[in-house]
Parts: sequence; C-alpha cells; structure tokens
Amino acid sequence: RYMMPDAAGYEAAGRRFEAYDRSLGEQGAAAFDVYSPLDCRVEDAMEQADFLTLVYDDESAFRELLAIGQEACRDEIRTALAVGAEVIHCWWFYAGISGGWSPRIFEQYFLPMVKEQVDLAHQGGALYIYYDDGKLNQILPFVLEAGADVVMTLTPAPVGDIDPIEV
Repeated sequence: RYMMPDAAGYEAAGRRFEAYDRSLGEQGAAAFDVYSPLDCRVEDAMEQADFLTLVYDDESAFRELLAIGQEACRDEIRTALAVGAEVIHCWWFYAGISGGWSPRIFEQYFLPMVKEQVDLAHQGGALYIYYDDGKLNQILPFVLEAGADVVMTLTPAPVGDIDPIEV
C-alpha cells in the first residue's frame, strides 16, 4: 500500500498530461497511460512465480494486493478524467496468459477490475484501450465483454497467438 504514489503524484501527472494534450489542439488526442493493478505495481513487489501461486497459497493476501493496485488505477483514471483525458490506455500484460495466468483466473479476478475501469472511463466520456502484447486468444472474449473500445496489440505468433485477419 505504501508503494503507490500519493495524491500529489497523480496531480502532477495530470497537470503534465493536460499541458501536453492542450498543445495538440485539434491535431490529435493524447492517451493517458495507466498500469493495471498488477503491471508495475504489485507484480513488481515480489517474484512473478510467488505472485502466480499466491492466489492458491493465500487468496486473501492476493485479493488485498489486487485491491490496493485497483485503488491506484481508479485514482489515476479519475485524475485523467479530471483533466479532460478522452482516451485511457491501460497496460494489462502481467494479467494475461503470457504472464502465466489461466483464463479462469483472468475471468474470476481480473475481468471485474477491467470492467470497473472501462465503466469509469466511459462514465467520464473517455475511450478505454486494453493493452496486452502477448497471448490474448483465450481471454479476448472477456476483454470484449468488459466493453473495451480498443484492444492492442493483437500480436500474432510466435510472441502472441492472434490471427489478426480472423479477429
């Protein structure tokens, strides 16, 4: 919990984003980057193998860590919306199949958080980009169910498992 930025950090990032977005004028829209509850948050606080097994070893600790990360995500998305961000770009690569998670774990634990973030972005009038540059084939239906407006990167084999033409 103490590893997450304080409100001053969010406000400073919001001011920088607002200035950059304003500088674009009508030439484009900047996307406000947010990391998932796992990416560059709780997943980096311990060895990945330990985090992957924590869901079985101590589910309450696993849920608590995810809740801490999700709280930080909500704060960042609210900051983005407060400064007029029209696009929220959220990195979810640690929560994917390439990160070692099963589709069942994704559906049970991560999908509700994706949905919450998408809903928050949409309530603020922003589009939501879901990012995972690895294997997405087995969880793509969940990401679409969550209401993501854009899914990137739809990576083909050998790194990913998507057939872009089929998708």
